[in-house]
Amino acid sequence: MQTATDSLRTTHHASPGKQSLMPLANNAFRLLGLSCQASQREIYASASALRRAIKLGVVKPPTHNPTWLDALDQTENDVRDALSRLTVPAQRIYERLFWFFDPQAVETAAHSLATLQESAARLQPDETPAARHDIALLSLAVMLRRDPALKLADDWRRTYALWKELIEGKEFWSLLMAADLKGDFEQVTTFGEINDLRGRAWRLVTAPVAESAKDAIVREDNAAASRALAVLRASRLPQTLADEYEQEILGTVEDDFDVLLALAFSSYRAEVKSNQSVGERRETCWRAHAKFNEQVKPTLKKILELAGAESVVARRVFAAAADALDELADGFETGFDNESRLKMLRKAWQLAPPESASLLLIEEHLAGAGDTARRQPKTEADYARGLSMALREPVAQPELFTAYVQQEQAGKDLERWSRGASKFILFVMVALFVGKCFNNLPGSRRTNPYRPMNLNIALPRFTPPPMPELSFRPLVVYITVRELQTKLKAKTVTLLHVGAKGEYETGHIPGARLMPEDEVATLAKNLPKRRQIVLYCYCAGQEASARAAVHLRTLGFTGVSVLEGGYGAWRDAKLPVKQTTGLPVEPAAPPVTQTRKGLVKLGSEN
Repeated sequence: MQTATDSLRTTHHASPGKQSLMPLANNAFRLLGLSCQASQREIYASASALRRAIKLGVVKPPTHNPTWLDALDQTENDVRDALSRLTVPAQRIYERLFWFFDPQAVETAAHSLATLQESAARLQPDETPAARHDIALLSLAVMLRRDPALKLADDWRRTYALWKELIEGKEFWSLLMAADLKGDFEQVTTFGEINDLRGRAWRLVTAPVAESAKDAIVREDNAAASRALAVLRASRLPQTLADEYEQEILGTVEDDFDVLLALAFSSYRAEVKSNQSVGERRETCWRAHAKFNEQVKPTLKKILELAGAESVVARRVFAAAADALDELADGFETGFDNESRLKMLRKAWQLAPPESASLLLIEEHLAGAGDTARRQPKTEADYARGLSMALREPVAQPELFTAYVQQEQAGKDLERWSRGASKFILFVMVALFVGKCFNNLPGSRRTNPYRPMNLNIALPRFTPPPMPELSFRPLVVYITVRELQTKLKAKTVTLLHVGAKGEYETGHIPGARLMPEDEVATLAKNLPKRRQIVLYCYCAGQEASARAAVHLRTLGFTGVSVLEGGYGAWRDAKLPVKQTTGLPVEPAAPPVTQTRKGLVKLGSEN
């Protein structure tokens, strides 16, 4: 079953040169050859007769079928579909809205597409709502076939004026209800269904024009979209429906503008937050203003031509542009350029819609910038003229910024030339390489009598300077052997031997604990962080104990120090050592005494 929504969708796919009102062309009453006020008995009788004719192959065109409408298919499935549509009450009154109460009078008045407009003008409205409905429906069909490009704005305005009188009056809807009651249908239309159709009537009759506007927006045909929007505005639609249409048609335009505005000011918003000098801040602001003139302003002109100054979507767009210029004025203020700030604010004031929050904020900023000129409240006419002027007159840029832009363009030209030269050099090198490969093939003959160019150029050898040695000495606290003795006697220090287990067993300072260098992180968990720690090792420069000390400090140990000279300094001081193996420890040198026989060591044999 073809519903009202399906009919409207087929209208969207109609050819622009042969556009028609599809709910009228595919009407169920038209297929059965009946008036829109036919009864249930007449509907079933006509459907039965048409089915018999289809089976016998003697189908004739429907009676009172206007020749200027599209051709109509008459098959068994089409008859079933028409009958099912007329059985449902809500669909039945929809079919009546798009068919004639007196098809014979309409067919007599309009014989061809060339005379449709004259025929519609000859049908003068009388006191009956049925005749007014037929005239309005005929005028709408005429305009869709005669003016698919929507260039006859006055004729469209008169057509929708007929529909406005019909939809807003009560007589026509009472007539639909009475026709349904007289038809003796099994399911009678309710008042709720009548009111629902009345609420959707404006959208149904203006849907072809709205779809044309949407198609024009997709094709980026702003002239066609502007004509369609002008027709919709001239039809004096209910405000709710007008706002819905405007959002549906211009919503994508507004979204594209928001993206364009954000991209134009993205680099500006990132740079003004950085630590720039006053001159750099001014250049950033003027560069953003140049993007506004080059990218944003042409789009604003198109939106103004497309939607007009009174459009709700257009006002939101211009308010966003005014806010962007107001933001740019803040950038000039931080750049200590009050004159340019005033220029931006005045331009923003021209773009801001009347009675908008943007306009009130900009007026406050103008007063704060020292602009004491008293401005009259904006009217709609003044706002439209001010918009055209603001989009036509650019703000002059200083010569300093102009020179900066020229310099930037020169840099871009140089970069473009460098890329071209690099590609040419690469091409020459590839060509030489390929030629050399072909000349080296077996059996190839070298036609050039000269020797090939030798590209093996001896370049001077570069020897990098040696890397500086990494020393941990500035990061470590060192103590002497005497200081370590004092701390060990006071028992206020933890002594750690950094080295392998074999070294520790060979000899270590009494009281020292073994800490291999690769186990510092593991063994550090058992050490108290607040206690003083002294490390030593066998190394001549104490590298291992210094590395371990730095590692402990990174783990949070604060009282870490290294024994100056390490184990060797302790042993040279003739201090006791301890070993855990059977290896002998080198004894300290015995004292010597003077005898008559000479120098004799104590403890030696006489």
